[in-house]
Amino acid sequence: MAFRQLRGVRALHTTPPVRQSAAEITSDFLARLTADSSAPNRGQSQADNAARGMIGSVGLRHSPSEDGRRQFRPNEFAEPHVYKESNLYPTQKPRPRPPLLGPSKRVAKQIDPFYIRNANPLDHCTNPLMSMAFIDPIGRIKGRNQTGLTWRSQKMVGKMVRRARAMGVIPHWSNRPAPGGLGERDFNRFSSSRG
Repeated sequence: MAFRQLRGVRALHTTPPVRQSAAEITSDFLARLTADSSAPNRGQSQADNAARGMIGSVGLRHSPSEDGRRQFRPNEFAEPHVYKESNLYPTQKPRPRPPLLGPSKRVAKQIDPFYIRNANPLDHCTNPLMSMAFIDPIGRIKGRNQTGLTWRSQKMVGKMVRRARAMGVIPHWSNRPAPGGLGERDFNRFSSSRG
């Protein structure tokens, strides 16, 4: 049935406008950034792909159509079986596991801040905020797959964290500082906001 617009009557659009997904916008933005760079390298494209993969894997919000849920439109009738629990809440897709290994040597050299600045992580063992950035909530040292560091920097970061624990700068079993261990201003960063 075709919709005809009557004279003097303005049609109202009740359907939301079609929008680009956040992942497409991000990849378009990265493509524009890489296109602007002069003298593209072969290694650079591999790093760009790795960066795109990392940004794409960040928890972007998905639209309901990507979740497999049915979208309801105005003036559309639905049969009763559509409202069954199995149809309204489809089973969750298995989430992709994080990578078991860290990035390749070439990519790690481009994203490792210690390698880029030619800095030694052991120079920062008295800085609790630096040490706590590389441990998880239980207090374990994060692996290379989570930090993205080079092998050498990862080894030095592990040494830095163990040294900071031995000096009592950071706790052994948590990534939260002991109350009073840091200044009040820095400790507020870790405490949950309470109203």
